[in-house]
Amino acid sequence: MLTELKKIKQFCAFKEEDWSNLEIVGSPCSFKTGDIVFEDGAKGQEMYIILEGEVQVHKRVSGRDVLIAALGKGEIFGEMALLEDLPRSAEVRVKTSCSLLSITAANLERLRQESVSTALKLMDVMLIELSHRIREANKSMEIVKFWIT
Repeated sequence: MLTELKKIKQFCAFKEEDWSNLEIVGSPCSFKTGDIVFEDGAKGQEMYIILEGEVQVHKRVSGRDVLIAALGKGEIFGEMALLEDLPRSAEVRVKTSCSLLSITAANLERLRQESVSTALKLMDVMLIELSHRIREANKSMEIVKFWIT
C-alpha cells in the first residue's frame, strides 16, 4: 500500500518499522474525480496522505471559489484540524481519482504512544509541509502587496 511513498523525498527517513507502523494506524481509502473529501467548516477527525492522484484545496472568498493549492502524491492534507482540533479551514476536492491513507486523531495519538520514532518522523513531514505552505502564502502576499501599492 505504501510502496510509492518510499520513493518520495520527504519520507526518505522512514525505515521498514516506520512503514509497518503507518500501515497499522492508517486506513486506505479512495475517491473518484469530483468527489469532495471534506468541506470547509466541517469537523476534522483525520488527516490524509496522498498515495496516488491529485486533490485541490478550495476556499470561498468574497463569494468566489478560489483555488488555494493543488496537491499530489506524497503530500499531506487535513492535518491542521488534528493539530488544533478546529473545523476544516478549506474544502478539498478530488482532481484525479485518488488513493489516500487516512490517519485519525485517535490513531495519531496511538502512534505517538506506541512508536515515538515513527510519530516524530511523521510530524517532521507535517512540519515541512506546513512550512512549505507558509512560504507559498508569503509569496502570494508579496504579489498582492505589489499590486495594491
